[in-house]
Amino acid sequence: MYHNWQEDARRGSRIAEVHRILRNPLQDSAEDKVNQLSKRHDLLHDTPGMRGTLGSFITVKVNPSNIHICVKKGVQEQALQMLSQRILEHAKSGPTRLVLKRSQRGKYIYSEWISTKALAGMDVQALLDRLLKQTRTRKKYITFILKQQHVGGAIHTRIQKGRTLL
Repeated sequence: MYHNWQEDARRGSRIAEVHRILRNPLQDSAEDKVNQLSKRHDLLHDTPGMRGTLGSFITVKVNPSNIHICVKKGVQEQALQMLSQRILEHAKSGPTRLVLKRSQRGKYIYSEWISTKALAGMDVQALLDRLLKQTRTRKKYITFILKQQHVGGAIHTRIQKGRTLL
């Protein structure tokens, strides 16, 4: 029997023409468009974890042993100073290092930015200077990862309490 013809159940013997329109797989759905827009706006959109912020220019995603941090261009110097305080406070709870995440030809490259030993010996001003240099005096968008050998820490507890690092 033809697939485009179907018996009408209400009228008994009457046959009706029925066409099923399938979704074109090449056409984006509204959900896909929103997802792509979110990825362009926030690089941490696909990263799993609990979201937190430090103002409107610093976004944080917390995992058990990694903390992903995005610093957008135009960030205030005071916000970077607070971030450096939180990172050093977190590093006191166990061995922690900073890894820089960069995109090169569509792929991400992870390179160690500040080692565990160097981070343990730093003060707030030294870390702030490194952050300012990396962001090119707050004119560049950077993403870095706080990798730790332990689970939990100061940043984890702050995000769990109020989703902010203030």
